[in-house]
Amino acid sequence: MVAPSLCIICKGANLCGRRTCPLLAALRRREAGIRLKKEFFGPSISVFVGRVGYPRVRVGPVATVEEFQQATLLEDTKGLFGLELEDILELRSLTLRANKSESVFSKKRFVSDLQEIALASKPVDVELNFTKEPSFRMRFSDLLQPVGATAPLEKLKVVENPKIPRAVEKVVSDDLKATEAVSELYAAGLDVHKISTILASGALGAESPKSRKKLVPTRWSITATDDIVFKHLIRDVRKCPQVNEFRVYEACYMDNHFVILLRPSAFEYENFEAWAPGSSWYPADEFEVEVEGSGNEAKFMSATKAADVADTDVTQMRRKAKSLILREYEGFKGRKNYAAQEGGGYYAARLAVAEFLHNIRRQASVVVFREVHEGYVLPLGVWVVRETARRAFERKPQVFESEKEALEYVDSRLRLGLKPFAEKSLVLGQKRLNCFLPS
Repeated sequence: MVAPSLCIICKGANLCGRRTCPLLAALRRREAGIRLKKEFFGPSISVFVGRVGYPRVRVGPVATVEEFQQATLLEDTKGLFGLELEDILELRSLTLRANKSESVFSKKRFVSDLQEIALASKPVDVELNFTKEPSFRMRFSDLLQPVGATAPLEKLKVVENPKIPRAVEKVVSDDLKATEAVSELYAAGLDVHKISTILASGALGAESPKSRKKLVPTRWSITATDDIVFKHLIRDVRKCPQVNEFRVYEACYMDNHFVILLRPSAFEYENFEAWAPGSSWYPADEFEVEVEGSGNEAKFMSATKAADVADTDVTQMRRKAKSLILREYEGFKGRKNYAAQEGGGYYAARLAVAEFLHNIRRQASVVVFREVHEGYVLPLGVWVVRETARRAFERKPQVFESEKEALEYVDSRLRLGLKPFAEKSLVLGQKRLNCFLPS
């Protein structure tokens, strides 16, 4: 049995050594009622670059199997925010990902066609020829949006002139390093999700050996974009005056509950993730609960088995079982190592924080509490974290003059309470917290 703590950190990256993720395998289902042939014509909305086998990876366009007015919504994470799970799955089930093996350093026409699709402001009509008929099977990931169908690609043909914004074309044509180009595209008004697609396509980079243009696996480009834009913004934030009161922001979406505390101090960032038993990366059959009534000879078993034996509600068991809490931190000068405990979620939430502080021209000590409840049963991509954190900052905060009042309020808003987070925190000194919280 794989430890649930490893599943939460791994999120499908196969750290357990298994060939396929057992959690994602259980979530996949074949779509009925849609059959595609080996030839396809329709709008391509994005591109995808795999990571397995790097530097030779699977790469290709992402298209929609049906023409509909909401095609652009499929890659608009801001527009997706607020939709129900069923609606998002229905939309994403209409996507078709074609792929073929290619070197990340390839300069073939195939790659330049993919770059035009990535740079375009609207979906681009393409003709696709596959080596076999596409297969429908929903694919889920902690970073990526779900995909409906996949097929091995034989030939790609772009059949219309992509509409590329002039500002985007200028940045791409300039001899800029990829990091500089990402910052320029963000300054031009592009959202990070679109920028990450452009970065993945290999359209960014200077013509030099160390920073030459190359394809970037989509998983890596998403986190890299969040990180690059954050570093661009935080340079200004570190020069700003500090907030002069304690603020608490809050938002919830897809059973991801965010409570964000801003404290008067120099910038530092601490991020917590509390995964409830039964949530997407903490499956119900992977945690143990004590069977009630067993007394001194307590027996521990999986929740589903315990429910069968004790005729007890599994949901109640999940609530009684302990959530797994992960923590990552960086100080005023930032961090050099990858936030492996939390992965892309750390960088997505951190970007939302930097965007807000940059907008109000203030700096602060920031603590993000993310409680992932058991209702988040399917991973939809890291955009859920980024957009929910952004939405929290769009709402009016609770403002307090003292830290005691702020912490008491945070304690009341977290389902787990503040104590289990405080025990792990570097920002919230335990000695101070003991004065504020009940024992």
